[in-house]
Amino acid sequence: MGGFKKFLWSLMTIVLIIIAAILGTVSLVDDGIRHDLLSYLEIQNYRYVLLGVAIAILIFAIILLIDIIANQNDKREYLVEDNNGDIFITRNSLDAAVNSSVKKFAGAELTDSKVKIIKGETVEANIKCDIFGDRDFEDLGRKIQAEVEMGLKMLTGIENANAHVQLNKAEKSQEREIR
Repeated sequence: MGGFKKFLWSLMTIVLIIIAAILGTVSLVDDGIRHDLLSYLEIQNYRYVLLGVAIAILIFAIILLIDIIANQNDKREYLVEDNNGDIFITRNSLDAAVNSSVKKFAGAELTDSKVKIIKGETVEANIKCDIFGDRDFEDLGRKIQAEVEMGLKMLTGIENANAHVQLNKAEKSQEREIR
């Protein structure tokens, strides 16, 4: 969630808490005090302030509703259902599993990965790796592909995992040195 969205949600939560407190206070006080509080609405300036607050809350609510509708299909997490139970898996977890699988191979560095679960039945991974040094790309590619597929199967429990690996020869100067 972005910083602006967190700010909006926090502000809206605070506003709703304040409104609930005001309504609770108005409903719990005796009739005389309640009548005195509501008599302020007879003054036009107070009505304008109340109308301004109501419009601001309505604008917040519309923005949040549009955000919810717009991000409704944005799959930041996936529900994997099984007879033993259900589990939510985030995109970060899927990317971390791919990164962990690639790091097992010396001289290989993950540069990009796109992993998604399709209809809860298939895990598709498109990954790009930089390879340092002279290696047999075909053999290394198969090993990385098998390791990524196995890691995704272990994480998700979905047996149908497909990894598409693109290997790029990297320059020696970009290789990380371990000291």
